[in-house]
Amino acid sequence: MRPRVRLRWALRLTSLVVLGLLLYGPLFVWLPVTPGFVRDRQDLVVVLRRPGGEVTAAQGRFGAAARVVETSLGLSFTQPVPIVLCDAWSDLPRFMPWLPVNRSLGARTLPVGHVVYVTPLVRDRADADVFVRHELVHVLLHQHMPMMQRLDGGKPAWLIEGAATFFGNPGSYPAGQELRDRAKAFDVGRLLTDGPGAPGGPTLFYAESRDFVAQLVERYGADHLRAFLASYVRDPAQWPSAFAQSFGVPFDAALAKFAQREGL
Repeated sequence: MRPRVRLRWALRLTSLVVLGLLLYGPLFVWLPVTPGFVRDRQDLVVVLRRPGGEVTAAQGRFGAAARVVETSLGLSFTQPVPIVLCDAWSDLPRFMPWLPVNRSLGARTLPVGHVVYVTPLVRDRADADVFVRHELVHVLLHQHMPMMQRLDGGKPAWLIEGAATFFGNPGSYPAGQELRDRAKAFDVGRLLTDGPGAPGGPTLFYAESRDFVAQLVERYGADHLRAFLASYVRDPAQWPSAFAQSFGVPFDAALAKFAQREGL
């Protein structure tokens, strides 16, 4: 095959791949026209859903949820956030073909493009806006973070997930005596340091991260947490020094007291 012919076929193949990604893949939300989906603008978010279905009360509160997140974190969204309502689990491999389908997942946020996908598990729930609020915390932090930290998922995990759970859906995880009883068998300090893969698992990690953030707010005030977040998103790698500057105590010392159930 001559070079010119090979080039022509390569261009055709590339065009087909790009067209597929646009119409049936992760770039779908950025099309000016989204076949099979309608767009509903709600203040700071754009909800993409299939036409004909009823918009639930919770889905109608997505825009208000974004405003709450802005106020809570002390940051502003830099662009509207696409929120895709998935009717079927098959929508997930369509829009995110490189990720496995997790049927226990309520929603998922992509760090590039800042798109929130709401799964069939919570799509029509009366508290769907609560789950979306959790994801919007991720989006808002991502929008202000350098690209490499976004792709890395954001570190430290206790802050990323703790803030999202505290401000988003604090009631979704164990609390109080139930949480203390479940945590007795585990090293809470190691869990928050190592992340949800450490002994104790994701549920305990989210609950303890939420409570650590809650105690920071209770002890030092919401303004100190917002100041910490503002420093964090500018340079996530320097979060330990930003923590000490914002709260007046090193992270390791604060975590040790928290893990010993002494408060902060």
